[in-house]
Amino acid sequence: MKRTAAVLALVSVTALAGCSSSSTSTEMTATASASEQAVGGTAVCDEASLRKVLEDDIAASTDAKDEKVYDIAGIQCEDGWAVAFPDVGDTAEHAVTITQVFEAEGQFWLVKDRGDVCGTLDDNDITKRPDDALVPAGIWEPACTTN
Repeated sequence: MKRTAAVLALVSVTALAGCSSSSTSTEMTATASASEQAVGGTAVCDEASLRKVLEDDIAASTDAKDEKVYDIAGIQCEDGWAVAFPDVGDTAEHAVTITQVFEAEGQFWLVKDRGDVCGTLDDNDITKRPDDALVPAGIWEPACTTN
């Protein structure tokens, strides 16, 4: 019985050491099982990553499930946010360029509704970034004032 308690205490200490704030991700991986590993990392701001998220979002949509992403004309990123300009439609000939905003959450990108993240525009000056905007100032204009 004492040996079992000692083994359990050692396992508990080892598991806690692997999850401490000073440990590296390599240490966490070594001490935690695959099902216990914390998701970490940062989202990669590139066309392939944003295209995948957008395609998954379209596939999950009941209104746009027949649409596809044909091209992404440009990507801009700042402080865990991204804006992309994909051509989306049911065929390449019918595709239109849209503005899509993304927010990083750990290693994942989330599609965001511009109405929720661009802030409340001033009717007297719609080119001014609102104080309640969540999109960073460096990409606010292309993210929030285009089509």
